[in-house]
Amino acid sequence: MTTRRALLQLAGLMSLAACDERPAPAAASDRLIVETTDGLAVVDSTTGRATVPAGPSVVTGDWTRLVRTDWTGKGTRLATHELPGGEVVAGGTLRDRLEARVVSPDGRLVALASPKGPRSRTTVVVADSSGERVRVDLPGNLEPEAFDATGQFLFVLDYLPPTAPDRYRVRAIDLGARALQPLLTRTKSVVPAGAEEEMRGQGRQSVYDPVRGQLFTLYTHQPDHLHTRDLLAGARDSAPHVHAFVHTLHLTERWAYCIDLPEPFGARAAEGHAIALSESGNRLCVVDATTATLATIDPTALNVVSVRPLPAPSTPAPPQPC
Repeated sequence: MTTRRALLQLAGLMSLAACDERPAPAAASDRLIVETTDGLAVVDSTTGRATVPAGPSVVTGDWTRLVRTDWTGKGTRLATHELPGGEVVAGGTLRDRLEARVVSPDGRLVALASPKGPRSRTTVVVADSSGERVRVDLPGNLEPEAFDATGQFLFVLDYLPPTAPDRYRVRAIDLGARALQPLLTRTKSVVPAGAEEEMRGQGRQSVYDPVRGQLFTLYTHQPDHLHTRDLLAGARDSAPHVHAFVHTLHLTERWAYCIDLPEPFGARAAEGHAIALSESGNRLCVVDATTATLATIDPTALNVVSVRPLPAPSTPAPPQPC
């Protein structure tokens, strides 16, 4: 399962360009945040040298800081790097082996968790620049996904079954009560037991919308998936099954809602999909690079407004003879 969001993807840039809002080209002295098999790294675009080495790390929503963790053998060393230069501006050591997972929208808090893998219990620690603030040890295989806007709740992926996971659901930890809770529906009612969506998450990618306070996550290649709204309506076998959708998580009101994507989205390899928010924030774009298809979503109304082929890439003119 792919559980980390992709931070740099060609298809994501394609979707921005297809939305007619092209990102500015990188300057010669820019630092790039690159996702590697070992974790995130900050690389000088001119020399290719890593100014912050790869490792378990996360970036703040405004891309101004990167929080990195290292296991020392006795504890977890936590370091906050100022971007783009990579200078360490805060740090400390926490007990137990932990890895940074997510940062709060305002950049004050970081959530760390036990190393990834099948497990029956999970330690989650919330820390700030002064050190550890909250520690919870809960049954289950939990992965922090996002803080709510207040910093009082932490959304997590709850993997099922914990020691041999093949699916997961999104839940919330009440950091004050140190307890797991289900999400709310868009009408702000609690999702009852048996109606929580369980997802398989192939090709998961996320993008944060700071204006609306919403986290959009793309799920692709979901065989026979039923949404909470289908389960609440009593549909088990008769509802239309979808293979790709955008899961919307409201970080202030703690509700979730899914935007279905039409075919061909989700029908092919998950690696060929990407999601991005336009520079103005008025459009959410999803690309299926395998079929060169672009879906445009209204991030306020939460519906698909258009599906069209991607324009063919332009071919540079050949050099002219002198």
